[in-house]
Amino acid sequence: MDAQQHYSRSEHSSEWYQEQLVTFQRRQSIAFSRKERIEELMQRRSSKKWEPEKTMQMTRRLQVVSNEHENASNAIEHITFELQKLTETK
Repeated sequence: MDAQQHYSRSEHSSEWYQEQLVTFQRRQSIAFSRKERIEELMQRRSSKKWEPEKTMQMTRRLQVVSNEHENASNAIEHITFELQKLTETK
């Protein structure tokens, strides 16, 4: 389920936001690790010998994981903002 879908719903508790924050921090961490690994593979000398199809596949994978990382980062920012708003009103 996408984080943006949750934000349009009714008020959530700070515990719910904390859980979401942990979830998206994990997603961001996993995406970052995958991104680093793909970049490392693509920078190897042996990658110059790859077939064009494999190079395109790795490029697509890098794009997907970069988008996942960016989406998780944006969700973390939004959740943090919502948590701050929630704690300020208490």
